Amino acid sequence: MDRNKNNFQDKDVSFVNFPETLVAALEYRGPEHQQGRATAQFIAWRKSVGIKPHQGMTLGIHWSNPMTTLPENYRLDICVSVEDPVDEANQFGVINKMVPACYCAVLRQQGPRYAMPGVQWLIENWLPNSGYRLSDFPPFFHYLNVGPNVIPQQMKTDLYFPIKQIIL
Repeated sequence: MDRNKNNFQDKDVSFVNFPETLVAALEYRGPEHQQGRATAQFIAWRKSVGIKPHQGMTLGIHWSNPMTTLPENYRLDICVSVEDPVDEANQFGVINKMVPACYCAVLRQQGPRYAMPGVQWLIENWLPNSGYRLSDFPPFFHYLNVGPNVIPQQMKTDLYFPIKQIIL
């Protein structure tokens, strides 16, 4: 199921009922290529509250498509799942949010996170012939291995696309 080239197949897509999940989130707004500062800020917050790279699900909620959105309007929430709400009175701007329970198509991708061919394949190839349409909640990515020692070629990411069945 790991793919790092644009050679995905329908059999690579799995389906899950994603549970409602409380997350600590840092909202980023601006050009996609400048989100590194926000990521560093989020990592600093995680360190300040003792959440290590292997703790919680590290997620990116992609509210907009960088290919079709003006850079100044691009939106991304950088998140980690948490058991308890975070103290929103923090210097980092991290707030509480909820990922709703949703039915998702999931595609695992291996390779650098700046190159996500799986997203394009899901939208252009899989979705039109799947019998599904995108749901109201945006796609989100689960970064399976995070931390300073993960090299780009070893990065694994599950792409979650909340979907609804097309009713004819």
